[in-house]
Amino acid sequence: MPLRQNVQQWVNDFLFDSPRYRRWRPLYHLVFWITELVIQLWLFRDLHPGAKPAYAWVEASKHVGYNILVYYSLLFWWNRVPSTYKVGTLPLLLAVLVNGNIVFTYLHDYLILQYKLLPESRAFWQLIFKRSGAGFESFYAQNWLNGFIFYQVINPQSLCYVIKLSKEAVRYANRNLILEQDNMRIAQENLNLELNFLKAQVNPHFFFNTLNSLYSLSIKKSDRAPDLILRLSDLMRYALYNTDLPQMPLQDEIDFLQNYFYIEQTRLGSRIDLTFEVEGDPSPHVIPPLLLIVFVENAFKHGVKNELKQGSVHIRLNLTPNAITFWIANSIPAHSDLMKPTAARRDGGIGIENARRRLSILYPGRHSLRIESHPEQFVVQLVLHPAPTTQPEPIPRPSTIDEN
Repeated sequence: MPLRQNVQQWVNDFLFDSPRYRRWRPLYHLVFWITELVIQLWLFRDLHPGAKPAYAWVEASKHVGYNILVYYSLLFWWNRVPSTYKVGTLPLLLAVLVNGNIVFTYLHDYLILQYKLLPESRAFWQLIFKRSGAGFESFYAQNWLNGFIFYQVINPQSLCYVIKLSKEAVRYANRNLILEQDNMRIAQENLNLELNFLKAQVNPHFFFNTLNSLYSLSIKKSDRAPDLILRLSDLMRYALYNTDLPQMPLQDEIDFLQNYFYIEQTRLGSRIDLTFEVEGDPSPHVIPPLLLIVFVENAFKHGVKNELKQGSVHIRLNLTPNAITFWIANSIPAHSDLMKPTAARRDGGIGIENARRRLSILYPGRHSLRIESHPEQFVVQLVLHPAPTTQPEPIPRPSTIDEN
């Protein structure tokens, strides 16, 4: 593997905390702190003339020990404390760091004074001032600034802190992004499962109704049965092969409803008054398959199925560039369940309830459904505001039945 790829792989492992990096993490940390201790010993070895050799160890131990406290306190606070508690625990973190600094400073001063690791203060400062050629104030100000710049900016450990904090920020952002993507994927999968379940409830219900219609015609030995079988084949083909598609051309859905109308009108004969009006151009519009058939089936089931006298189902489809308005009204027989208050509150039963749920999934915030139950009429008005989308290619309808 080329050197560039090796470096890229190591950087990725380091930034995103891969399992390979986690396996060697304790060793990396140990090497880092030993390296810093060696650097600190080298910095303090000749800092104070006349200081005992143990002085460098005390100074280095103080700096490394406090750095370890700061590093792992920040690391624990960043990674282990939940986001909702980070602000509330910030004073506790600051208290730990301040008190830690006090403890390390006290131990540092105690060891230096107890074991006389530095020469006497007066002689020490006189020597320092003589070498620097400056008074106390200017020397202190100059060397405090230089020391701050060196230890906090130029010191290699500061660069390591910057790298580590940058790494943690990248890893934190990446973890949140992955979590958000997982949540979106799970939500989408749940919606797809629910939508498929609702579709599965629509198809058997529709097939049973159409087969019952064909059975009625067979009993009557109607000459129109062959034509109805062909139309039923078109209905079943559309229902079987197109329901897996997210959307279909609106014209195909209209043809589907008109075929269903024709079958029901043939079965019911003069007992039903049917009208189907389309106002506007359906070609720019698409719609989820079998979305409207639920309302049509509901109209026939509750409006005219058991009607001994004249019944009616009227459909009006108004199309504009920005909206699809579907309106359907059916007569209510005197003995229909829709005349009962409990049924009226259900707004048509399970079929329409499933349609409500599909609409909430497919058209969130982009539809309105109004259902009204009058003494002699049941009315449904659905308004859809489709989102811009690409219209799929229509599936050609065969002229003969051939499913081999």
